[in-house]
Amino acid sequence: MKYWIFIIGSLLCSNLFGQEFYHQSEELSVEGTFGFPLWDGCGGISCADFNGDGLDDLTFATETGDQIIFLENKGDSFALVDPPFVTNIFESKQIIWLDYEGDGDKDLFVATWDSYNYLYENDGYMNFTDVTSAVGLPTTNANTFGANFTDFNGDGLIELYISNYGMPTAESNELYTYNAVTHAFDDVTIPSNTGNGLRQSFTTAVFDYDGDGDLDFYIANDRPQFENTLYMNTGGLFFVDVSVPSNTNIAIDAMNSGVGDGDMDGDIDIYVTNGLSSGGAFSAYLENNGNSTFTEVAASNGTIFDRLGWGGIFFDFDNDRDEDLYVSTSSGQPSALYVNDGAGNFEEPLYASNGLDSRDTIPTFSNAYADFNNDGRYDLVLGHGFVTDDFSVFYNHEKNDNNFIKLKLEGTDSHIEAFGASIETWINDVKTVTLKHSTNGFIAQHSDYINIGIGTATAVDSLVIKWPYQGSVETIMGTDLLINGTNHLLEGSGVLNSYFNPICLENHFIQVNPIASQNYGAEINLTSESTVLEGANVLFQAANEINLGIDFEVKAGAIFEAEINDCGN
Repeated sequence: MKYWIFIIGSLLCSNLFGQEFYHQSEELSVEGTFGFPLWDGCGGISCADFNGDGLDDLTFATETGDQIIFLENKGDSFALVDPPFVTNIFESKQIIWLDYEGDGDKDLFVATWDSYNYLYENDGYMNFTDVTSAVGLPTTNANTFGANFTDFNGDGLIELYISNYGMPTAESNELYTYNAVTHAFDDVTIPSNTGNGLRQSFTTAVFDYDGDGDLDFYIANDRPQFENTLYMNTGGLFFVDVSVPSNTNIAIDAMNSGVGDGDMDGDIDIYVTNGLSSGGAFSAYLENNGNSTFTEVAASNGTIFDRLGWGGIFFDFDNDRDEDLYVSTSSGQPSALYVNDGAGNFEEPLYASNGLDSRDTIPTFSNAYADFNNDGRYDLVLGHGFVTDDFSVFYNHEKNDNNFIKLKLEGTDSHIEAFGASIETWINDVKTVTLKHSTNGFIAQHSDYINIGIGTATAVDSLVIKWPYQGSVETIMGTDLLINGTNHLLEGSGVLNSYFNPICLENHFIQVNPIASQNYGAEINLTSESTVLEGANVLFQAANEINLGIDFEVKAGAIFEAEINDCGN
């Protein structure tokens, strides 16, 4: 039997755009800041599920003298891992979790500014050993910013590309391939033709720009004297610089290399932010023409971004099948959520109200997305610097009737992480394309789990998975997929398992403001001494007892429900 309480505040508020994202760092116990860097750009973010429990965790880079911050997702909040998994007090830039040797657990790669880059091997029990030298990676400092893992030659083994900045003079970049016989990384920079000259590189984006079935990559190079670079994969591990014939050799203070199919035409576009110190130039949106060339369209499609830009990422925040764009700035002005109209045209509706939740003006560098509460909507996490403000987590509570499918990809012939995989989602003969990256944007690693919005559709016709193993293409029929749940796809075997993602704690205590539009559940008891904020729509569920403390309050315009029932949130 179900018992329920329903309370609504006396004053209803309008559902204005921009209230879909709520700043929840305090409520989620997310504390910490990068601090003050030795060089601009501050540090990166990882949203990877480092312990494999199905919940996206958080890892933050930090300034020199501070430990890397590891925050474990507990379902309703984050807990600091103390002592940290590794001891590293150098200025960290890129943080990447990955299973480099394919043994079933996550290892850790840390790029640093004032030391070399570190690879830590996981023993399977979250104990880590520095194996950098043992696996043949260099132990010399090159002022690294970004790194990217993928399988460029489709042999099932991972490659590592490192973007070096160099100070005061530029450094060349590096490419390494993992050797399964020697269990080490071989330096193939020179034979692969990927050193990128003496340029100051920030980040790379991996994608198949020409649709020929292998993975190419794009580099954002800082300073207008260092044009950006597009490398075309010719097969194996040899690349050709096609920046000039592809029209991607833009010369700006390029910070970001973010890729996605913003115009839904089946090929991948590039978004490059600009540091603006080169004469007031704006960010660039390089639209893929489908013929191995690109056209810069930022002014015409609404994404020109007239602020000092850093991280810029494509993601579908409202699950309506088109990719929106979020861009960070360190200028003190609002960062931008560009909303896609479905045809590749964008609007920025939140600038006048100071961005997300009317408080997105803290100087921000890196940004990343994940679904921290497993509700099928991507949340945003922001990395700040030159300030003492804590990192920001904005939970996404977009209210609509759109559905989603969530995918966990596992390679067999492909590398286990399936970095570089491309997913075509077909609905009524229309496809959308989604990529799985190790990193994308500005020194950011996003969720391991791929969330694909399908709009108001209640089913998909099929998924076509182009695995990053040479010739591995798999079609999965929509009847095999769970809508609004997670589907574990094993290469060559289709759907291994499907499941919904409830978060039901045994006993749930909510002390600070319940998150708007979030369900809270407990298998036994739920207790709250808090305030349901204006505009929120909150459900409490518990099988046994719900206790509302003396400080519990429902603000005007909020909706609160309580159910004595099996927890099904």
